Amino acid sequence: MGFSKLIGGNWELRVNNIYTSANRTAYLGVFSSPFILAEVESSLALPEWRKGGYIAQGLQTPNGIAYGSKKELFLSELSILEFSAFSGNSYELYYFALSRLSEVRLKVWEYTGTTIDTCIEGFTKVLESQAQTTVSLPPKYLESLKILSELGELMMGLFAEQLSTLLASTTATTTVITLQPVITLIVPANPDRKGLTIKNNGARAVAINFDNNITPNNGNYFVLIPGNATYNFPVNYIGEIYAIPTPASGDASLRIIEFT
Repeated sequence: MGFSKLIGGNWELRVNNIYTSANRTAYLGVFSSPFILAEVESSLALPEWRKGGYIAQGLQTPNGIAYGSKKELFLSELSILEFSAFSGNSYELYYFALSRLSEVRLKVWEYTGTTIDTCIEGFTKVLESQAQTTVSLPPKYLESLKILSELGELMMGLFAEQLSTLLASTTATTTVITLQPVITLIVPANPDRKGLTIKNNGARAVAINFDNNITPNNGNYFVLIPGNATYNFPVNYIGEIYAIPTPASGDASLRIIEFT
């Protein structure tokens, strides 16, 4: 399910659909919160492709739909976007697909919290799950985040040496497997694990999840690793990991490096 398991309860999944290049512009619905999360994935994208389309507000006018500034999305990255209603307390969103991406899955979450504290908590959790997320926040949120950041730096300064010793890895074990088109346990649980990297050696994409409940067509997986791409787990997860080639019509080859 992509980043779904890393997103807190104050985010409501509003969109989880497949879009094709044949329908370049798609209506996503009416939103009321100024903050949304968006994730776009495509198993058909080449490894060097990064752009995943655009999201923009739309306003119904007598002469048709007028669109606001388009905000760019990137493949397999979680984007935090801020919108302000043109009028009233709600606004409409539209997705613009790229012509070279014949099929993509788009997920959009809307922030449902009601207080500054829960909003900051939600953003902090998402930021920790992906270092490259770009955020644009009003001054009151920025001030609160600045205080949190200063506290975090203080704590890190006090415990950096101890954390470095605890988290240091002394062994890297490499395993190469041929993944058949069935859901397979590729990494057993290991309480001593301190890091994990999975390299997809083939051209076929591979869907990864923390259990054997994987249905790529419905977006039910943690992350989709495109062909000839590498995924580094962002957290020190020590449990089991399952995988299946996508589409499940042939084998895939994986190189797994486990740090202990």
